[in-house]
Amino acid sequence: MRLLGRTALSLAAGLVTIRVVAAQTPSVDQIMLEVAKHQDQAEQLRKKYSYTQKVRIRALRGNGKLSREEYCVYNMAPTEKATKKQLVQFKGRYETKGRIVEYQKPGEEIPNKKIDIDADLLPDLRDGLINDEESRDGLAKDLFPLTSAEEKKYQYELEAEETYKGRQVYRIKFQPKKGSQGFDDDQTVWAGEVLVDKAELQPISVTTHMAKGLPFLVRTTLGTNVHQLGFSVTYARFDQDVYFPVSYGGEFDLKVLFLYKRTLTISLGNTDFRRGEANSKVTYQKAER
Repeated sequence: MRLLGRTALSLAAGLVTIRVVAAQTPSVDQIMLEVAKHQDQAEQLRKKYSYTQKVRIRALRGNGKLSREEYCVYNMAPTEKATKKQLVQFKGRYETKGRIVEYQKPGEEIPNKKIDIDADLLPDLRDGLINDEESRDGLAKDLFPLTSAEEKKYQYELEAEETYKGRQVYRIKFQPKKGSQGFDDDQTVWAGEVLVDKAELQPISVTTHMAKGLPFLVRTTLGTNVHQLGFSVTYARFDQDVYFPVSYGGEFDLKVLFLYKRTLTISLGNTDFRRGEANSKVTYQKAER
C-alpha cells in the first residue's frame, strides 16, 4: 500500500509539473501578438536614431564569375514618416571583354553595349529590397511579416524551444494563411522561420523563402523564373529597448527571356547608431551571419 501511495504521489507531482510548464509556455498566437506589438513600437523608436548603412549587391554569371557589383554607403537620418537616405560613398565595377572596369555612378552602362540588363537591374533590385520609403530601416515591410499589419496574413507554428547564442528562444515557422486577405496578392508570398527571444519576446533572426512559385504562364511564355529566392535578417538590441536589424542578406538565381541568367546576392549592414535627441553615440558592429 505504501508503494502504491508513493507511486500515486509521484504521478500526481509529475502531472502538476507538466501543467505548470504548459501554463508557463504561451501559445504561438500569444507569442506573435507580443512580437507584433514590439515591432510596431520599434517602428516608432527607430525614428529617433541615425546610423550608417552599407549595402553590397552583386550579379554573377552562370559560370560563377562576376558580371557587376555595386557597393553603397548611406547616412540614414529619421524623419517623421520615414528615414532619409543620403548616399555618401559609391563603388561599382563590371566585367567587359575579360577586364574588370570600375565606375562611380550607380547603374552606369557598359559603353557601346546594346543591351546592359545588369546596369538597370542592380539599382532597381537595391531600391526594391532596401529602399522602402515607408520603412524606418528601408527593408521592404512585406519581406519579414512581423508587424501587426503583416502578421494577420500568416499562420504560425511553434516548432521548438532552444538555446541560440546563449539566449533561450522560440523557433517559430510561418506561411501564408489560406483564405486571408492578401493571400492571392503579389506581396504575401513568403514562408520561413523566426527566432524569438523568450525573455524579451523580440525577434532575433528571420529567414524566408518563397511559398509560391511564379505563375506557370510567366515561366513558359516569357521564359522567366526565379530559384532559391529568400532572405535573412538579424536583429540586435542596444540602448535599452531599441531593436534594430543589423544585418540582412539574400541570394537567388534569375533567368529571364531564356537568354539572361544570373545569381544575384545582396548584403547589408547597419552600424554606428546615434540617438538624434542627444549627443550620445552607440556603435554596433555588423553581426556575423
